[in-house]
Amino acid sequence: MKYIDCACAWIMLLTAAIFLLVIEVWRPRGIGFDTPLFWIPVAMINFLRLRNGYCGFEGLRTFAIVSNLLVLVLETVRLGEWGAWLIRNWGVYYALTAFWLWVPYIVIFIVAAAELGFSILQKEAAGTPLEPGPLRSSL
Repeated sequence: MKYIDCACAWIMLLTAAIFLLVIEVWRPRGIGFDTPLFWIPVAMINFLRLRNGYCGFEGLRTFAIVSNLLVLVLETVRLGEWGAWLIRNWGVYYALTAFWLWVPYIVIFIVAAAELGFSILQKEAAGTPLEPGPLRSSL
């Protein structure tokens, strides 16, 4: 399960980076630059949770659950509103031909749902906390 959890975090980060690159180079109409910028910190929170576990930071469990829940709700609302608007204004044919625009949002929706489940189900000491070294002081 930890490998699937790590793969989901990487998928979220790489999807955000690739989508930022597509937006910057290609500039599709109606796509905002802010959405992938929201996915990157959530992926980094998931990496922090995977690396250190919940015992390394106070409140990390709550923060990870809330951030993954926010991404899931954001993508649910975005797919519902955008899909309904697209079908209402342009028709089903255009919605199906423009499916490539939906792919990053659907991928992030699936990955955010999986990360939310992993955040809830992860045990307290599931990660491998950093050992104090010569440059780190143990508190």
